Amino acid sequence: MITSSFCAGAGNQMATYAITRAVAEHNGYEFGFNPIPEYDMPHDYRSISPLNFMDIDWGDQHTYKRDETPPFIKYIWYEKVEETHYPDGDFYRYFPYQPEVFDIPDNTKLYVANCQNALYYEPIKDRVRDWFRVKEENINRYRNRIIELGLSLDQNTTYIHVRGKDFVDDKRILLPLEYYKNAMDIMKQRNKDMTFVVLTDDVSYGKLLFGNDVPVLQNELGCDYFIFNNAKNIILSNSSFTLFPTWLNEQDPFIIAPRYWWRYNSSRGWLSSDIYTFGYSFLDKDGKLYDK
Repeated sequence: MITSSFCAGAGNQMATYAITRAVAEHNGYEFGFNPIPEYDMPHDYRSISPLNFMDIDWGDQHTYKRDETPPFIKYIWYEKVEETHYPDGDFYRYFPYQPEVFDIPDNTKLYVANCQNALYYEPIKDRVRDWFRVKEENINRYRNRIIELGLSLDQNTTYIHVRGKDFVDDKRILLPLEYYKNAMDIMKQRNKDMTFVVLTDDVSYGKLLFGNDVPVLQNELGCDYFIFNNAKNIILSNSSFTLFPTWLNEQDPFIIAPRYWWRYNSSRGWLSSDIYTFGYSFLDKDGKLYDK
């Protein structure tokens, strides 16, 4: 059996789950998790998995924590990280694509820091979609919530993801209003009737950005996942929460994401992440879209 541990936010936890189960199924191994996140800053999941809105299979569940080695584990796999430092004090942590993870022996524990590269999952995309299905009872509730809010998932609506909280105090990664305005202009060029809705984990920050010009909403995590998984037009922040719902979206959505992801502001290239593998349209500071 192989396992890994969950930490950080929901997006990171989805990547951890996906790579662990992908490796298990590729090799015919059993898998199992402790579904409770070890830590979940800056969010407060209250020791409950944030992924519980999904009909998710935890495999052979256990209670071992991140710093504990279960007795059935004989081997450890650590995701590689490379650091690049610059004279101005900035630095990058880069997580290279490691296809050799699919060659690990059974009874291995994976320590996953990122694994946010679509190449890991593209061959089994339909399987990943099945893993991350929203529970049917939640789908009905989320649809009712969308109706109550007077929202639509049609071609005339763009959903904008704004990540606040811990991002607000880090000017290296905090996306400027200019990014969102440029993306909205592109959406308007595509459809003059386009309307916009902001979904965020930080309403105060969202309203600081957009004022009263655009509705700014904070829903249940699962409801936002459902919207991003079904919307036809999406503007992403550089938060990993939206990676899987948008990549698995079956509505052929048009998706704009910040070029260089976490390094949109400094534009030193794809040095921290291979998010470009998810196939979005990437908006740079020059106001133009790129495929990488």
